[in-house]
Amino acid sequence: MVDKLGVEGLSELEKVMEQLPASLNRKVLNAALKKAAAPIVKAARKRIPRDSGDSARNFKARVTPKSQMQWERAGVTISGTKDKKGRDYILRFIEFGTEKMGARPFFRPAIDSKQSEAINIFAKAAWEKLEKEANKLGK
Repeated sequence: MVDKLGVEGLSELEKVMEQLPASLNRKVLNAALKKAAAPIVKAARKRIPRDSGDSARNFKARVTPKSQMQWERAGVTISGTKDKKGRDYILRFIEFGTEKMGARPFFRPAIDSKQSEAINIFAKAAWEKLEKEANKLGK
């Protein structure tokens, strides 16, 4: 867990975001969240055991469909994607283990090591996307 983040501008960003229409708010947040997830995905891919087949290649971040969210304004899901063999479920067994196989965590260590970087990327990307969308509205 990160004790001190040193990210400036998040409270100002939140104030600006609250004034936006919901659809634009979601667009800005999703774009920033997807960029912020990139270092976590990259770190997790490096940690996924190679004997798990194509699992590392299929581990991705994608925008969470609105229908799967309850209270959030936006969201990104980081998980395995179904390959041709439908083997995305294997990743949870690797991360948490089973009664016959010990856990080999890859995702939690990736989050822990890249959390600070992801937050900084989120703040920067959100401001950039917000500025881009504001320029579109101004034209």
